[in-house]
Amino acid sequence: MKWIQEKNECILLPNFRLPTHIHSRSANAKWLTEIAHRNPIWIHTKDARRIGVDNGDLLKVKTEIGWLLIKFG
Repeated sequence: MKWIQEKNECILLPNFRLPTHIHSRSANAKWLTEIAHRNPIWIHTKDARRIGVDNGDLLKVKTEIGWLLIKFG
């Protein structure tokens, strides 16, 4: 497979999840509930500099099936 990347595109790898709520055993942990619905975005520092992204910036991530707003950092 050959990756074709446009000038201002980055490769998106949505292939992991953070282990916050595991089964139902952690459902009552208040601090886990506060962070469980935050999806992190990790960008290499070189890519962040190239596209002008700083910690705390609100990013719109678009894919073929939709988009989401997420805070970087």
